[in-house]
Amino acid sequence: MKFSTTGISLLILAMTLISLSFCRKTSKVLKKLKNQHKSHRLHRPDHTEDNTVLLQELHLNEIASELTYSNYNNMNFGTASSPKYVFQEGTSKLVQTASLAYLYGISSVDPSMFILSLRGTVNLCNLKDDLRFAPVDYDTANCEGCKVHKGFIEAYNEIKTQVLDVVDAKLKKFAEGTQVVKRVLITGHSLGGALSELVTNDLIEKYVTTKVEADKTLGSKFKFYNVNFGKPRVGNEQWANHINKFITDKNLERFVRVTFANDLIPKVPANIGDFKFVHPGTEIHFEYKSYIWGGVNSEVRYLFNF
Repeated sequence: MKFSTTGISLLILAMTLISLSFCRKTSKVLKKLKNQHKSHRLHRPDHTEDNTVLLQELHLNEIASELTYSNYNNMNFGTASSPKYVFQEGTSKLVQTASLAYLYGISSVDPSMFILSLRGTVNLCNLKDDLRFAPVDYDTANCEGCKVHKGFIEAYNEIKTQVLDVVDAKLKKFAEGTQVVKRVLITGHSLGGALSELVTNDLIEKYVTTKVEADKTLGSKFKFYNVNFGKPRVGNEQWANHINKFITDKNLERFVRVTFANDLIPKVPANIGDFKFVHPGTEIHFEYKSYIWGGVNSEVRYLFNF
């Protein structure tokens, strides 16, 4: 069966508009979370040490993703009497360009964690990027035949240099200090999740698999993670295998994509005809009875009494 480019574009436009109406809803604590939660790719995390860390990462990354949609760079997710902030005071910064935005800072919950978050779709320029889904060749190290979403790579190229420069400056500063920061977590929602995947590739290639000794020495002081939310597919099977190899080779500690039952964005671009896009990494799936984007922050707060 063949699908015209126009037909697929209209379908993705409809899916995008529907998803956007859901993803900005206010998060609500679900009283019966443990009964409602299901995971198709990964069993529901229990209270083990490793899964506690994973859930905390989901929690912090989800809130950091939310903050990129706002005009401020920190948020209290505790109470007035017992405040808990996402970032350590004075360490976070929200950078907004003409059409994109990203946020970075040191976690207030875990001072060893540096978080970089990229914003999702909020305007027509972003929507235009979402819809330019034709696969294009991507020249990246050790990835023969890699193709990625045309709109995503063009959007990424708008901020690539400044984002990588920020991370490089921060890593050098952390390494020169008392080395409290040891982990770099990259996150994003929707379009921001797609951009986070491209950023992660560049960071691993620059600091882990590189043959440049100075960069490799710097990168050896840190571990890299990606936890994203409602991310669309970014590239073809070769691209997905390329990212997955980072994980199997222990160059990338974790690549987790969080999805919700009724969100359509992770299902696009399609894996049909000439548009064979594939997700890398591990999926954690939350299934609700409603169409409301609940948010991981409320779930993890419920489980761990944040």
